[in-house]
Amino acid sequence: MRWRERRRRLARFASNSSASAVKKYISSYDWAMLYAGFYDKQKTLGWLEKAFAERNGRLVNIAVHPRFAFCARKRAFKICCVAWD
Repeated sequence: MRWRERRRRLARFASNSSASAVKKYISSYDWAMLYAGFYDKQKTLGWLEKAFAERNGRLVNIAVHPRFAFCARKRAFKICCVAWD
């Protein structure tokens, strides 16, 4: 599958999911994973910070998770990783 097709499908999923989020809970960590698929650093870090505020247990491996490697040099990401330890 080509990159543009993937982005189109992810964008459709994000818009559908945000509409259905009123009916069904979607965790902040899951939103961060979604936007990490877009390689959108701002939204990914924003959702990771929300997940940290919620004390989401799935954050324990973000420092080594390959999905978040693209934003590992950002200060906000490093703060989340250090604060979680």
